[in-house]
Amino acid sequence: NTPFFTYHETDRISMNEKEIEIQIKELPLTVINPPQKNKNVIALKRTIDILQENNIQVIIFTTPYNKLFYEISPNYDQKAFNVIVEDLSKSSNTKINFLHGKYNNTEIWHAHDHLVVNENTTFYSKDIAKIILNELDK
Repeated sequence: NTPFFTYHETDRISMNEKEIEIQIKELPLTVINPPQKNKNVIALKRTIDILQENNIQVIIFTTPYNKLFYEISPNYDQKAFNVIVEDLSKSSNTKINFLHGKYNNTEIWHAHDHLVVNENTTFYSKDIAKIILNELDK
């Protein structure tokens, strides 16, 4: 059930490793600014601040990536990501749930950064639900 957007039938089909590898190699190289200069990080921090000022609990989790992404992507991307996540965790006083490497050995990927959408990937939704329920129980 995806109430916010529609999935297409192709989103339900797994890609093989060769297809994922080709997709990753075709990704454009980008410069990832450090947190204090990164517009997206600054906006996210401000959003978290506003939510917390209004007593709205914030739950953050990193999204999964296929294992090939980590093997092929430039090391500086991974370092920049780690710096941003660490900065976000410290500056917003928000726990971050790390899921980006949890499922990388599964073989049910629609793309390098997205699991297929079908009955074989309900474990991901269940893990997110557990995170939310655990935070609500606190």
